[in-house]
Amino acid sequence: MAAAHPSEALPSFPRWLPWALAFAVFAVGFGLYARALGYELLDWDDQVYVLGNAWIRSPLENLGAIFTRPLIGGVLPVHLLSYAFDYSIWELDPTGYHLHSLLLNAVNGALAFALLLRLTGNPLLAGLSALLFAVHPSHVSSAVWVSARKELLWTAFALLSTLAYLRARRDGPLDRRFYALSLGCFTLGVLSTVTIAFFPLFFLVLDHFEDAKLPADRRRSVWQHLPDKLPYLALALPVVVVNLWAQTPALEPWTRDLYTSALIKGQACWRYLWVLLGLNSGRPLYDLPPVSNDPKLVFATLLPLALPPLLLALALWRGWVQVALALAWSIAGMLAPTLFPLISFMADRYLYAPSLGFCWLLALGLTGLARFIAPRGLVHVAATLLVAALPVAHFAQVAWGYTPEWKDSMSIWSYADRSSDSARVATGLSAALIRAGSHGEAVRVLEEAPRRDARAELHLAIALLSLDRIAEAEQASSRAIRLARQGGFLEDSAVLRLLWIHGEILLRQGRVTEAEEAWKLGLQIDPGYGPLLEAIARIAGRQTEGAPDAAPPEVAPEPPASSPE
Repeated sequence: MAAAHPSEALPSFPRWLPWALAFAVFAVGFGLYARALGYELLDWDDQVYVLGNAWIRSPLENLGAIFTRPLIGGVLPVHLLSYAFDYSIWELDPTGYHLHSLLLNAVNGALAFALLLRLTGNPLLAGLSALLFAVHPSHVSSAVWVSARKELLWTAFALLSTLAYLRARRDGPLDRRFYALSLGCFTLGVLSTVTIAFFPLFFLVLDHFEDAKLPADRRRSVWQHLPDKLPYLALALPVVVVNLWAQTPALEPWTRDLYTSALIKGQACWRYLWVLLGLNSGRPLYDLPPVSNDPKLVFATLLPLALPPLLLALALWRGWVQVALALAWSIAGMLAPTLFPLISFMADRYLYAPSLGFCWLLALGLTGLARFIAPRGLVHVAATLLVAALPVAHFAQVAWGYTPEWKDSMSIWSYADRSSDSARVATGLSAALIRAGSHGEAVRVLEEAPRRDARAELHLAIALLSLDRIAEAEQASSRAIRLARQGGFLEDSAVLRLLWIHGEILLRQGRVTEAEEAWKLGLQIDPGYGPLLEAIARIAGRQTEGAPDAAPPEVAPEPPASSPE
């Protein structure tokens, strides 16, 4: 495969250089985020995946549940087994979980270098692309947020699967051993998250250019290559279907309207472009953007959805090998978050793997610029390093500044609250504040929120009750119950908590019969819910043996899960 820049533009290099470059990329990818070893586990999904997850404590006993039952709207067994591995060593010490994620992030940088070196034959281009990838600011949440490990895992398996696929077809006919290895890595990636499901499309582009190196009588058409991709699709399809089923209860109204969904996803792609350029560090974003029906705005909004495939078609037609491969990598990685109905219409973690294609394109531009300054030899290498210094430093600086926002729950919810009007953000921040004992601040955050859902009203009731503002707490809990009945999407545990708190508030007002009715209603959902049993026993003048403490001021609300994918 032809390199983007002729190999004669470079001086000969020693055999140890690729190993040194791979290690350097690994070290940068680890060192940039090393301070996250002191960070906490967060209220953002870490409570569900790790802290409150009984499956990872006894993975062999719960293997069936891990492989078949959804957790936060997804069936991702390899993702969960990675936490089981951590628990077996570290139990619930956050340091071990962060160490695992940071090592995966660093390994992905080294694997990216290995893949690009294989595809370009140019250690300078491959090294620069991998370095830009290692410091890219879109990686922050994936690297330092434990629950985003699925992005690290599927990227690692995608890189390994691609390397194995290239080795499998190195001599023309597929080598069955490496083809099986590629399928195995792909399967592990699908079981980490279904985002990898579209990567056979990248393999088709690889086939096109790999065949170009063969004699004309040995080349095959795209249609002749399709049968080699069917096993990948067959492995991915059932996992995709299961995960779509698991997400169905969480569908937002806008995801059911194809036109509105396309406009929202188009705006997401524009925001992704800003993140890729390092002009926005990324942020947890739930607020849907405004949708306009003005024809000019509709065209501009939909443009980023259509432009990458059109550019890929142009690159294929003109034979721009590196440009086509870089675009194909990014498109294959972004199809799932663009097409699937996710509650978060965008998130910078979705860019983790696709950003490699962008960094590849950027490195092509930088090395091309350096060729105008010095076309050959060591001077060309020096010129490349010079022109690349600014974007590398800029990406690293943005990533470095954004990383501390993820150090604990209070930090990330406060950061999200500064840029979002979503009720979910106010709810999450209030939960962190209540856990910290800042009940008055929690009330302020919730009362200033533009809107409150059932969970937010529940948190408001808990905070007001802790402040002995009983009448206001009763109003909040009543609103929460009304919203829940109208379709507030509260899981059973939150409904039980709501009925328990509502009864405690009523009891404080001397409304014993109404309190008992609320608690008995909760027992219809779960007859064994301890706090409700204890509360009813307390009214009857007896204490249920072994019942947990039911003092409402000590209730720690459950924050909403942030990512349903």
